[in-house]
Amino acid sequence: MPVEVEKTIAQLTPGALSKPIRTLSGYYVIALRNQRLNPGFGNREDTLVLSQLFLPVPANAPQAEIANQTRIAETMRRSARNCTEMDNLGKKLKNRQSGRLGKVKLNSLPAAARSLVDKLPINQSSEPRFMNGGIVVLMVCDRKTVEKNIDARRSVRERLVAKRLDIAARQIFRDLKRTAFVDIRI
Repeated sequence: MPVEVEKTIAQLTPGALSKPIRTLSGYYVIALRNQRLNPGFGNREDTLVLSQLFLPVPANAPQAEIANQTRIAETMRRSARNCTEMDNLGKKLKNRQSGRLGKVKLNSLPAAARSLVDKLPINQSSEPRFMNGGIVVLMVCDRKTVEKNIDARRSVRERLVAKRLDIAARQIFRDLKRTAFVDIRI
């Protein structure tokens, strides 16, 4: 976008119409209908160490069996006061999906799991929830929060400028190849 147009847009309010703007590529008249601010990519990134209890439930299990497994998960959840106890309960289940999950970025978790652990304090287990073919109970063993300073607009602008420069460099190189004259003498 031409610089003159960007400056004019920055001064407009929603619903306003600009005066004609003269640029090298012609005249522009800008009508700003609405303004939406990008919230960015978030300013914090959480890395969690999770422990999980997983009680498998067959896909076509009756409601009574799902309720029974949920009660068992609730009993186990209440008995675990920390991650070590949670891991020991997971070993007793002899299920490969139970136990310590290791370090996980909160943003990489599925939405259902993220909602379970997002506000969960350390060493407190989540409510049992049916997901992925079983009843899941999660516990946050450790949480590290890193504050990020990302200016989304600036980073996107820099990527676009770099892409344009790359395209321009390729065009110049292509034109040089086409107009090159090679004189070979033997």
